Amino acid sequence: YAKAQFNIPGGFQTIEALKFFKTLRAGDTVSLTLQHDADKARVAFAYSTTETKYSSGRIVFDAAP
Repeated sequence: YAKAQFNIPGGFQTIEALKFFKTLRAGDTVSLTLQHDADKARVAFAYSTTETKYSSGRIVFDAAP
């Protein structure tokens, strides 16, 4: 989703700083927040509600071919 949303030309490389803070349960509604850092070819993400942060991390992409 992030690759298409931000038109990122490189392929997936790795995930950094992946953290799980609380377990999601069936039926939970969460928001996905994405922050694109084009200079570093990465996207930070977080799944959360207004009260709780469930998980976060950074997806790193290869430099543009």
